[in-house]
Amino acid sequence: MTESANEDTARLEGVKSKKCNDDPPVDSISIPIEPDREISREPRVQKTCPWPEGTRISVGNCVIEPLRIIFWSDGRARFESRVATSSFGSGDVWVFYGGISLRDFNGATLWTSEKVVGPEMPGPGFQDWNHGFAFPVVFFDHINTARLNQMHC
Repeated sequence: MTESANEDTARLEGVKSKKCNDDPPVDSISIPIEPDREISREPRVQKTCPWPEGTRISVGNCVIEPLRIIFWSDGRARFESRVATSSFGSGDVWVFYGGISLRDFNGATLWTSEKVVGPEMPGPGFQDWNHGFAFPVVFFDHINTARLNQMHC
């Protein structure tokens, strides 16, 4: 077999072994934060960006149900979701290659995290995934929605 034929065979085997790599990454935006209904002298210390109930995103063998991101005025945040894969022992993980973005009331991006990598999923059945991160405190009062960027599994 020639060297060029070996390269072609190796390339074809790589294509056959691809699972969800052929699927493009996806984005998902939360619904806006509920505005304060009461005028208060106390500053708001927590905000929650929820996803619509029943949101389910699939890429390849994987499913994610984003639930919410909770933000605290001290710069802490926690993304909460449920994740699953249909493959036993595949090593599947969700990765947000474009991180998590905070957006203001006009939809402008305030800040974006680094890449986020979820837990390895052992197989069928949902498991909780809670991911804590920090964001610049200066943006807390301006957060209205959150965006999960370039999600892939």
